[in-house]
Amino acid sequence: MVDDTETAKLVTETFKLAIENEYGAVTEILHSDRGSDYVSGMFNTTLSAEGVLHSMSRPGEPGDNSSIESFWSHMKEEYFRFYTSNTKQELIDNIAEFMSWYNNERRQSTLK
Repeated sequence: MVDDTETAKLVTETFKLAIENEYGAVTEILHSDRGSDYVSGMFNTTLSAEGVLHSMSRPGEPGDNSSIESFWSHMKEEYFRFYTSNTKQELIDNIAEFMSWYNNERRQSTLK
């Protein structure tokens, strides 16, 4: 899902969509930072209803979420640095292409 701004509604709806598309996987824990959208009642009520434990980084400790911080760094360096999108749909398509490449073709540093 893509929107112009991140809101509690957007994060909640994105989570619901992810749960619907788990393909048999069971989500037990969701880890996030302490952004207002993630600490919102709407989001946490949805997590509780799905039986998902919400784990959050300590305040001011982005290293607690180092895996996703590393991913964003790679995405910025390997995609946004070289490509621009002129429309929202083009951005969505380009990110989908990047995600496919990142997950299926890109050599991961831990696999060297």
